[in-house]
Amino acid sequence: MKELLRRLKLNPRLLTKLLIASLFVNILGLAVPIYVIQVLQRYIAYGVLSTLITLIIGIIVIVIFEFFFKNIRHRMARELESINTLMVNSITNKINNIPASQYVIKDNFRSDALNNDITTVQQTLVGTTYLMVLDVPFVTIFLISLFLLHWSIGIITLLFLILPFFIYLLFRKKIQDSSKSIKRTVQATYTMIDDLSKKSITVRYFNLRTMLGKFWQQVIYSSVMGRETYESNQNTLNSSLSALGYLLTITIIGWGAVLAVDGTISVGALIGANILAGKALNPVVRFAQQSDTLVKSDSAVDNINQILRMPNETNKGKNDITLHGNIKANDIFIQYPGSKDPVFESLNFSLGPGELLVIKGDNGSGKTSLINILSGILPSSRGSIFIDETEINQFNLDWFRKNIIFLPQHPSFVGSDIISNLIGINKMEKSKLEQILEETDLTSFINMNPNGLKYDMQNYEHSLPFGIKKRIALARALINDGKIVILDEPTEGIDEKGREKINKLISKLIKQKKTLILSSHDSQIINNANVIIDMNIKPKPKVIMNK
Repeated sequence: MKELLRRLKLNPRLLTKLLIASLFVNILGLAVPIYVIQVLQRYIAYGVLSTLITLIIGIIVIVIFEFFFKNIRHRMARELESINTLMVNSITNKINNIPASQYVIKDNFRSDALNNDITTVQQTLVGTTYLMVLDVPFVTIFLISLFLLHWSIGIITLLFLILPFFIYLLFRKKIQDSSKSIKRTVQATYTMIDDLSKKSITVRYFNLRTMLGKFWQQVIYSSVMGRETYESNQNTLNSSLSALGYLLTITIIGWGAVLAVDGTISVGALIGANILAGKALNPVVRFAQQSDTLVKSDSAVDNINQILRMPNETNKGKNDITLHGNIKANDIFIQYPGSKDPVFESLNFSLGPGELLVIKGDNGSGKTSLINILSGILPSSRGSIFIDETEINQFNLDWFRKNIIFLPQHPSFVGSDIISNLIGINKMEKSKLEQILEETDLTSFINMNPNGLKYDMQNYEHSLPFGIKKRIALARALINDGKIVILDEPTEGIDEKGREKINKLISKLIKQKKTLILSSHDSQIINNANVIIDMNIKPKPKVIMNK
């Protein structure tokens, strides 16, 4: 609700137009009750046909006007939906500009949760919802009309207008609690289906089916119970609100009949009052029924705003300079937020063009953390890294990324074909691309596949062998032709032939006077290193000058 009102306040000119249009629509809504009253009081009482014809023509004209006013008003309200589009664009831009370190240090948001929040906002904050909220204040038009017919009927209607809010407050917490329970079970269901489908070999060969079957039954039971509770509370709420309409009719007709018999009001006024009371109650009931949805949209907007408030990475700094590849690390220290112990500390080394530094160590020893620091993904908690006597954080990040050859340990790809993942929208000489494919041992795979470089990775990435993914990622890295080469486990998951190709490539890069930093368990790579950093030595890694 607060987000809806905030958006209305942001555009006072449009809000004024909507309020004026809503005033006219609701005033025109008085026409039918007035028509009923006039027919019963004038035509039936006196039987003048011309009066009836005049009343019919008049009401038809008014209904036509009301129809066009409602459509014009809805069209104006839909202008506010453009804010949803701007919000989605802002989220896309934010995700593209959040510092890469945020994705490494912690999971700031889940894509499924973000998609759900965006969908909630797009489905809730629409033109119809704005108009539903704006119609509530204009209930006073019908209420005033009822007081003019008779004060007691006005008071009865006023009491019924207050009741929907009490009923909603009575059920709100129950509905919200059951909604949260459903959300948890939905997430658990997604996880379970993912385990059963994508990890089916693990499940079947390691005797996990029985265990997952029990978990599945628990999830299904929780899901069924949660939905039953939610549906029961929601149905009771809606039934209670709907029953108010019948109770209001019963009360108005019953009390109005007493007034009519006493001669206080006419029969026409009694029937007209019943119609007016219904028109007054309907917007309030709709608002109460949608209140929970509006609360959800506020929560979704809050979640989205948390992401939008995250800082952008800066792209200021040095660029368009020539890198020589001299790297020096002074007193590097890193400790993740919430962790008691540092990943490593007091790391110092220097490296020059044509030299190879190898980072070795057990899994979880901090090899990838150091790779991420050297590639500009993670900031160090303390210390400095200088490249050609310039601190790494003084470079323009976009420029720096284009000037390094970088291979992450676990490569990922966008939803497109191989060639798009390799070069994006850029153009490249065919001969150079073919050379890179040969150096990364991809030529035979590309030639063997009927679609070649148009192989659809969006649909088939999960079926590609890890070694092929690694080769494609390495080929993508080589497209940059940077002066500094940073490779995280380049031979991991690669067969013997592929390792030979990669070792030849490493030798070639060294001869080209590039500065190489690799994390690796490969003994051949380690033996060829000029500098070795042993991450198993804690907390201060051991730096070994090998050559």
